[in-house]
Amino acid sequence: MNILPQILKISSKNLLVNHLVDVFKKKIDHLLDHFIYENATHPYPSFFLEMQQIMNQVCLDFTTKYYELIDKDFRDSEQRKKNYVINKSNVPRTLITIFGTITFHRTLYQHKVTGEYYFYVDDVCGIDAYKNYDPLVRGILVQDSVLTNPSHTGKFSSLSSKVKCFIIIESFLIRHRNHEYLL
Repeated sequence: MNILPQILKISSKNLLVNHLVDVFKKKIDHLLDHFIYENATHPYPSFFLEMQQIMNQVCLDFTTKYYELIDKDFRDSEQRKKNYVINKSNVPRTLITIFGTITFHRTLYQHKVTGEYYFYVDDVCGIDAYKNYDPLVRGILVQDSVLTNPSHTGKFSSLSSKVKCFIIIESFLIRHRNHEYLL
């Protein structure tokens, strides 16, 4: 039994987790330095907005690296080598998620016998071809369309409302930092 592939798989997962922890730690350190030592104005809303941005960015980074790790593991696997050839590498895929927009790179495989094309990551992760919104975002939009007038789904979705609220608060903070007081 060859143990090297198992060791490499474990180390790939460890690298992913270590990367996630390092990125999160650096961002939290910076956040705390800003709010504790630099005496930020309006610390309460600013702190939570920046914390949300950190969490969103960490989730986006993790998802991108996770999808690429899944693709790499399959690309290096004996199962792939037995049944598929690599047709094209580094094919970009962009998805709009609840955390923001991600772009990851994947491999297009071709079955040795049937000649069919196959994106392993899309299949394993349940990513539908030619759809830019991930299933969770589509679910939110569908749920909101049932509760509101279907012609207004884009205007009144909870996802859209959260984004609008975030933009309003962020623009308030930017104006305040530039001493353009609202009152």
